[in-house]
Amino acid sequence: MKFCKYLLFLFVFTTVFYSCDDEPVDPSILSQNSGEDTPDNLADFFGPQITTSITGRVFNESNQPLSGVLVSFGNETAFTDEKGVFSFVDATAYERLAYVKATRQGFVEASRSITPKEGVNLVEIMMLNMTPVASINSGEESTVVLTNGTSIIFDGNFVNQQGASYTGQIDVFLKHLDPSNEDINKQMPGMLLGQTSSGAVRVLETYGMMAVELRGATGEELQLADGSTAQLTLPIVNGATNSPNTIPLWYFDEVNGYWKEEGEATRQGNTYVGNVTHFSFWNWDYPYPSVYVCINLVDGDGAPLAYTPVNLYSPALNSIGTYGFTNNEGQECGLVPQDDQMFLVIPNFDCNDGNFSTLIGPFETDENITIVVEELGIVDSNFIAQFRDCEGNAITNGYIEISLSIDDESYIFPITNGNISLNANYCSLDASFSFQAVNLDTNETSEVITGSFINPTTDIGVVELCTQGASSISAVDDYMDGIEITSGIGATNVLNVLENDILNGVAVNATDVTITVLTDAFAINADGSVDVFENTPTGEYSGEYQICETANPNNCSTALVTLFVTNTDDSGNELIATDDDALNIFGTPQNTEVLNVLDNDFLNGSPLGADDVSITFNNIDNDYLALETDGGLILQLEFAPSGDYSFEYTICETANPNNCDSALVNVTITNTLEVSDDNLDNIDGTNVATAILDVYANDLLNGQAINPIWAVTITELSNSSDYFVLNTNDGTIDQVIANAPAGTYTIVYQICENFTNSPNSNCDTATVQITVE
Repeated sequence: MKFCKYLLFLFVFTTVFYSCDDEPVDPSILSQNSGEDTPDNLADFFGPQITTSITGRVFNESNQPLSGVLVSFGNETAFTDEKGVFSFVDATAYERLAYVKATRQGFVEASRSITPKEGVNLVEIMMLNMTPVASINSGEESTVVLTNGTSIIFDGNFVNQQGASYTGQIDVFLKHLDPSNEDINKQMPGMLLGQTSSGAVRVLETYGMMAVELRGATGEELQLADGSTAQLTLPIVNGATNSPNTIPLWYFDEVNGYWKEEGEATRQGNTYVGNVTHFSFWNWDYPYPSVYVCINLVDGDGAPLAYTPVNLYSPALNSIGTYGFTNNEGQECGLVPQDDQMFLVIPNFDCNDGNFSTLIGPFETDENITIVVEELGIVDSNFIAQFRDCEGNAITNGYIEISLSIDDESYIFPITNGNISLNANYCSLDASFSFQAVNLDTNETSEVITGSFINPTTDIGVVELCTQGASSISAVDDYMDGIEITSGIGATNVLNVLENDILNGVAVNATDVTITVLTDAFAINADGSVDVFENTPTGEYSGEYQICETANPNNCSTALVTLFVTNTDDSGNELIATDDDALNIFGTPQNTEVLNVLDNDFLNGSPLGADDVSITFNNIDNDYLALETDGGLILQLEFAPSGDYSFEYTICETANPNNCDSALVNVTITNTLEVSDDNLDNIDGTNVATAILDVYANDLLNGQAINPIWAVTITELSNSSDYFVLNTNDGTIDQVIANAPAGTYTIVYQICENFTNSPNSNCDTATVQITVE
């Protein structure tokens, strides 16, 4: 388990170094695998069923706890409380796989797979918002693109969950999971463990993931039709230095909780492109050969450094970094890339001036090594407490939430036998904390207790949980598309807002709450049903409602309802998107606006404003151009290559999302290269000398000084002597042989732009004249 700086509360476990912030994977899993075929559900492979306990916390993308989330573990279910916490005591799992799923309206289904350990297993899950990024139509090819270049090309053929052909509008939910994002281990489903197409099991190293969901006009889930494919394009993360030309594709098996290999993607520039036949989570992963390494950390006196964070940075893992923690013996074990030298870092939590770091490896076979770590200035304390209810009984299904004043973070730890004992590594800069205990069986809590850590032991004593916790109520946002009305009729009961709302961990009953409507866009009845008024124009309508517990009127929650209404009597508005041309544009500098595509587009004959339409950026085959929501076309990267670019964009009327039009944008980027001759007179040729001239000093790219490190390549075409040489790495000239005779020497060189789409097509030459006196 990983925590922010200054404090670590840790339980003993072993994690794998092998991917970006992945959940622990038991190394014994791989020792069982010899590459032969295994059962489809891997039940035999994951071992017999065991009894285990899991406590977890569910967050949204803003790292705020989510209450009212339905969590399932095997055949058991539970709802998260107001702090986003759930618990399963003595539940059934496989010996090497425990799979937990979380669902809530308005979010993509989330999950976590772990190798269960002795005691209570802790998990964290971050749910992704289910907000549509685009709407497309069946029966036609369409492209959906995110601002970072993630894209999907659909062929237009879709089916519903019953396999029947679907016709109509489709909302596309698309998320890119960046492996350099520190939250990816919370956001991704399962863990990075996969079954290859041949049946072998591998630990995976991810280059990125994509979550895709398709919803029809009435919210039904859709899939690609049989025989159809979709082309997925994923940007390669910055800093990825070992990207292979082809990489396996893996989809997440939502039933069993692990990844399965299906197809591959090919590298095209800074992206991977591949075709898929269905949608769920897709993962671009490479299974590197690995060895099992145990690292033992000791201080200068040879004493083990228990519960200490271990960070590894590996070229094979694109230098993104992975982490783990030593156990109570100061040991951390896991899989690392074979034959790869790695950078080991032990953070100091700001207790002194720098982290401890050293190189380890490369390792050809399994190894057990010891690293002596210098003093990091970290203090530790054994944090102990006893938790009892009002009758003096030990709490067996609860947790404490500890908050730290120094970093304003909170952490959850389970209570299973009435006691808790945690090893806290903290920095003496600020040792203060506060905590509150919760009994999940009775919803009773303790008072909020404050204090400061003490070395070697922080003994809280007996804590009573006698305060009834606040009644938990959660109103959840609702979304409905495809509502058709006629002016004189309207529509009744298009949805019920209470169907996904939660009161004290269970679904809301209309008799237990009162509903207050905070908008006049539509009607919400006492039973939660929603009616659309007569004569409502075509468009999108959003409004808030509030539910309050009848028995406790101060216990309230508010949510948003969003409806997309089509009035079949509307005559419609004329929307015109016009082609745009931007010619002879420099590819620099970064974030330069080339044009605004809305400048020549019209609605009912009048110029468009950015609020009048939504814009979708289609068919772009590079990362250099991006279309912003206000219609501005920008150069988003530092240098765009010379060449011709063409792409399509679509505008849809905000008030009527089905009223759309498309146009083309043609961009010609022309980078100018100006290379000038150089003269170096009155040189004393007696001695060897370096950098007597920089030929780049008077050369220009797009009217600016050249950055030779990345922008251009220099080549020496001819040299009239052996006394002087041109350094092609930086453009300087050296005298390499002493006692050059008096006379005139010439060097002819060529500079070519690196980023042109046609190599060596944008070049210029010049001559250096050196006169020796």
